[in-house]
Amino acid sequence: MFKFLHAADIHLDTQPSGLHGYPAEVASLLRDAPLEAFDNLVREALRQEVSFCVFAGDIYDGADRGTRAELAFRRGLHQLAEAGIRSFIVHGNHDPIDTGWSTVSTWPKEVTVFRAREPETVVFDVDGTTVAVQGVSYAGRDTTDNLATRFRRHDGADVQIGVLHTNAGSNPDHARYAPCSLDDLRAVGARLLGAWPRAHAREPRRAEAVGGVPGQPPGPPRQAVRAGRQGRDGRDRDRLRRHRGA
Repeated sequence: MFKFLHAADIHLDTQPSGLHGYPAEVASLLRDAPLEAFDNLVREALRQEVSFCVFAGDIYDGADRGTRAELAFRRGLHQLAEAGIRSFIVHGNHDPIDTGWSTVSTWPKEVTVFRAREPETVVFDVDGTTVAVQGVSYAGRDTTDNLATRFRRHDGADVQIGVLHTNAGSNPDHARYAPCSLDDLRAVGARLLGAWPRAHAREPRRAEAVGGVPGQPPGPPRQAVRAGRQGRDGRDRDRLRRHRGA
């Protein structure tokens, strides 16, 4: 048996709005929350000695990745690689792979960034178990094709894992990016006979049979700002601190 870490919607270097009038400490906590949450994820992966990590989209908050965010992400993946931990990455609607601006062009050899349009598969061995990780990134923000139906089983693998960033179940709170139904995921899951790490299903109980929903590691900074507007006192500062970390 082996363990792996699954995360998504990290939105590194998100800059919350509406901080005018807040204490500098509160503003700093909110600005650094996504980066600190990612650092916590890396520390936890190292502590748990996971075999690999899966990052299922929206690592960054925009197509034009911030330099601070990219360097922090690369530093974390390098730490994982030094410990022999692989990382598998797909890009989502916020950080599509074929658009935007990036300062990082090379990654550690233990890192796989899945390309857009058609799923790719990486097969490797974990303590005698053959694992196939399959993933696909968004080419652009307005990706409306049902990417889930493009996943196919890799013969010979003991464990099949599909990685996709999608609006599963037509969640009305989100745009129709790479939309698919839960039945689509069940059908593909039956073919893969494995796990479905993804983001934005937003219905963990219904999704348990077909996949894993990681949540949002740093806590949405904008929600923290709205919560803080109740009074802007010491209690608000404590409330905001709870959004730090994983």
